[in-house]
Amino acid sequence: MADIAAETPATSDIQNRLPPALCAVLSQPHHPLGQWPTPLECIYHPELGRVLVKRDDLAGFGGEARSGVKARKLEGLLGHMQAEGLTVLRMPLGNITNLGPALIAEARKLGIEVHLDLVDDPPLRPETRQAVHSGYAGVARLHGPSYMAAAFRLGGSLLRDQLARQRSLCVPPSPAHPSAIVSMARGYLEMARHAKEQFGVLPGAVYLASASGSSVAGLALGEALGRAAGNPPVRIVAVQVVPEPLRLWLPILFA
Repeated sequence: MADIAAETPATSDIQNRLPPALCAVLSQPHHPLGQWPTPLECIYHPELGRVLVKRDDLAGFGGEARSGVKARKLEGLLGHMQAEGLTVLRMPLGNITNLGPALIAEARKLGIEVHLDLVDDPPLRPETRQAVHSGYAGVARLHGPSYMAAAFRLGGSLLRDQLARQRSLCVPPSPAHPSAIVSMARGYLEMARHAKEQFGVLPGAVYLASASGSSVAGLALGEALGRAAGNPPVRIVAVQVVPEPLRLWLPILFA
């Protein structure tokens, strides 16, 4: 996998040596947003020893230029929408998110119309909630605390768009879409390549703070592709940071 050419001109000889699934991932369309590759730094913990830190916060994307994971996901999602000629994006979001403003700004540059269904999770006072989402009030609607209800609304929107022959994409939060998961897999492969180049070995485990689970699914896909290309196994550990049931979402995303 040291020859993975995601960031360099690929040759037919290199492509022929890679597993077909890995070639498929590396050839997926993406819309460049972040500054890649991001550094892989090393720190020493008194009990754990050497710990590698993938500095995606230095990707230079988002309001504070620190949303590296979101940049990776949106590169895949927006690239997919461009390739498929999709012009409308519909997605639910909770109250705590750094995705909304960056998503809307980049989508507008590509002529993509965004509609956000804002779920009251975690619950906020009405005035606080209005302030949190004030930057994109024109493309968002405030609803109650139920993601289940948001899923039904999303399904209804998809049906109406199909009947109206609207070229739209309806996705769960995060965004939890195969194109975003593939982009996270590319990020894992970038990390694996740098770990081998800088330290001569892959980490035994990768830990990732997770909410919706799509980032973890992407790392798991990248790890499986790495093993298919000859890398040793690496444990992917999801550190749950929200009360949503990751054990329920992850099998669905892996499928």
